[in-house]
Amino acid sequence: MEQIVFLDDVECAKYQELLEPLQRFGGLTVYTTVPKNNRELLERVHDATVVCFGLSHFTKEVLSACPDLKLLCFLGTGVWDYVDLEAANKLRIAVMNVADYGTNAVAEHVLALMLAVNRHICEAHQRVLWGIWDQSGLAGVELAGSTLGIVGLGRIGRRVAEIGLQLGMRVCGYDNVPPQQWPGFQQIEFMSLRNVVRTADYLTIHLPGLPETQNVVNADVLKLLKKDAVVINTSRGEVLDNEFLAHLLRTGRIRGAGLDVFPTEPPGNDNPYLGLTNVVLTPHIGFATRNAIQRLLQTAVQQIADFLVDEQRVVVNAQEKESINN
Repeated sequence: MEQIVFLDDVECAKYQELLEPLQRFGGLTVYTTVPKNNRELLERVHDATVVCFGLSHFTKEVLSACPDLKLLCFLGTGVWDYVDLEAANKLRIAVMNVADYGTNAVAEHVLALMLAVNRHICEAHQRVLWGIWDQSGLAGVELAGSTLGIVGLGRIGRRVAEIGLQLGMRVCGYDNVPPQQWPGFQQIEFMSLRNVVRTADYLTIHLPGLPETQNVVNADVLKLLKKDAVVINTSRGEVLDNEFLAHLLRTGRIRGAGLDVFPTEPPGNDNPYLGLTNVVLTPHIGFATRNAIQRLLQTAVQQIADFLVDEQRVVVNAQEKESINN
């Protein structure tokens, strides 16, 4: 009999009926708070055979303390940020993620951040709340006719490209996968990373948090931005030189930024963006629509059930990861 634990997902309480199909395999325990430390984490999972999680980290030490564990299912895409995959391999623990559940949700959040920055939505909202009816300084720029630059043309990057094209934007993009492998995207102008950054009025980043993507959009790259550019990041905080981007914002060298991710989450008091008025910050909610969360849990449940029926090991830690194709 399996012991299945949903470890730390605060949304599970709202969607418990979606988890019910797993009860046929054995015990099902659902926690809707994040463990405070590894001790509490292990208290929850020490005898689990399957753990589904979204916020906790599974180090070599944690994995070694779970003798019955045979499957980790990450409620998201970037599982390599949360699990020591090498240790999981050695311990013969399968690791899954849930891909493609939030592609449209994240792409729409990119658009929301672009509009919020471009049309000064946050500042305008505050003025009205404070009883200030003043339109000065709030003029934006229409997206139609502007150039959208996309770094990373995986599922989300390509969906953002579709939205940009539908809005009448020129779209250019960079990816390490040759453009001929993207049929149907002839309207995207494929360029080098530096040329995309030079060309973009709006630069949006879609890279996974891998060792080879750390600081890809570094200071030397950011220096190429147009003076009126806007930077959007909904992928991973560490792919971007945040200190230098904050410097560009603080000095008025670029127009603005919209950021949903940070190198450390939640960011601390040393967050370089604190006090800046030309940046819109959100707490890693790009994926967070009711539709996407429902798809996420339904897909996770189906993947776990399929695994338990035949123990298929076509999983993350048995696959090669493309370097920047998120």
